[in-house]
Amino acid sequence: MANKYLNAHWKTALPTGEKFILIALCDAADNFGRTHIAIRSRQPGRDCLELRTGLGKPTICAHLKSLERRGYIVRKSRPGKTSIAHVMLSGWINEPHEDAKIQPGGSLSEPNPLLHSKKEGRDFEQAVDICPICKQLLPPRLTIELWRAFLSFREKQIGGTEPEAAKSLIKDLFLIADRGCSPDLALRLCLRNGWHDVSPVKLCKIIRERDV
Repeated sequence: MANKYLNAHWKTALPTGEKFILIALCDAADNFGRTHIAIRSRQPGRDCLELRTGLGKPTICAHLKSLERRGYIVRKSRPGKTSIAHVMLSGWINEPHEDAKIQPGGSLSEPNPLLHSKKEGRDFEQAVDICPICKQLLPPRLTIELWRAFLSFREKQIGGTEPEAAKSLIKDLFLIADRGCSPDLALRLCLRNGWHDVSPVKLCKIIRERDV
């Protein structure tokens, strides 16, 4: 159990079901906010979110998706294994908790012992995708390969991307995700049209028009 994550979210303003799931994840998380707890277990009595909450799998999945969209968790699937959920100390759309080591938008403040441990650092980077420039977590469902391609494009167009600029771009991508649009598709549109900046308003409008 990671008490700092429980303490950070007891007073978090969320719908009841989402908060219940978030607290269950916090209770199962390690000191770095990582948890491998499954939604459902095939073995009777084995720890899982269904057992902890009494909720059904469809309801839990819906709450997890909403928590991910709000920036409270980042999930990474692993073929043949239980997905990893990384709990944030605060959602990116809220003010950071006063003791938060992970800031809104998923930025990792220094020092973070996980990133300074060679073995654990490698495990963590496999669990969640991190920007190589600013060390921020990327939005859910945005691959590190596409992000690197976008950074390479900016290198050719404007000479590179400074850490603060990378943080701003990632924040805009989280805004796009919070508005129900795909950050992955947004970056692909930028690359296709030769845009080196991310405009949430413009890109969300284009994405929604494509879906109509």
